[in-house]
Amino acid sequence: MKTELKSENLISKWKKVLLIKPNYKNSDAYMYYIKMNFPPLNLAYIASYLLDLNIDVEILDAKVNNFNCWELKRKIMKFKPDLIGISVYLSAVINESFKIAKIIKQIDPKITVVFGGRHPTFESEQILKRNEVDIIVRGEGEITFRELITKGNPQCIEGISYRANGIIVHNPDRQLMNYSDVRLPARYLLNGNKYWIYTVRLETVESSRGCPTHVNFVLHRIFISVVGDHDQLKKLLRN
Repeated sequence: MKTELKSENLISKWKKVLLIKPNYKNSDAYMYYIKMNFPPLNLAYIASYLLDLNIDVEILDAKVNNFNCWELKRKIMKFKPDLIGISVYLSAVINESFKIAKIIKQIDPKITVVFGGRHPTFESEQILKRNEVDIIVRGEGEITFRELITKGNPQCIEGISYRANGIIVHNPDRQLMNYSDVRLPARYLLNGNKYWIYTVRLETVESSRGCPTHVNFVLHRIFISVVGDHDQLKKLLRN
């Protein structure tokens, strides 16, 4: 069954959304990622589900630009977002993500801070004990994040954890997405960034999610095949 998503001309509580990939070079993951810069395809997918909602959306890749805390703060102050989503793709960058969240609250305590990614999905209870994080998107974030923006609050949205009057609330999990009609990532929001591995320029295309072999040390054991888009591949190669 396809997921029907209606374009909405809404007046959202959050009119300006900034999606941030933290600078891993300032974290414990530095040695692993020192010679690699992969595009934040996850954030481009999230953004693609927000573009028809009559709001401003930007992606800020702090890693590829090697932003320090001051540069990141300056970028946030310039865009003046109402909501900021931070991708915590690795557990090793959780402390860096907390630093960013603190900076955001120093700029304006009214800015809503949302964490998403692997680590927050499995450690939502611990993370929400920190006052600088308001909401967590668990699991696949495209539809969950879209519903959060359209509704304007996290109540009763599947795949969301949040605080309400000092109490941590975990809404029911969201079912895995149906990929027969998945939107293509908003790659144009990453224009101007140069991604590479060692000395080779690269782009990424998602062909599956999860682990097909169910090994014990992998968090994502559910395998979902994704139909590749040949036109998308041809466009990437041309560019």
